[in-house]
Amino acid sequence: MNKVIFQIGALAFCISIVALGVQGSGMMEMISRSFIVFVGVVIMCAILYTIGSMVSDRSGKVNAPQEGPQPGLQNNRAEKSPQQ
Repeated sequence: MNKVIFQIGALAFCISIVALGVQGSGMMEMISRSFIVFVGVVIMCAILYTIGSMVSDRSGKVNAPQEGPQPGLQNNRAEKSPQQ
């Protein structure tokens, strides 16, 4: 997952380089702002991934199926008598 996060950051870096280049920014300003965008996007993706994995872990534990037969549930097919 780390590779995906860094690739998304690199994509944001390249897009911001192009966007700032079109605006006519200086070279150092372009690179420094694009690096700030890269760091911000990587941090945001890492936070979202962490929150998503925590939520999925929690929901998996709460809704986990129970082992064995559940009380109150009966097999309806076994109770029905065959019609002739």
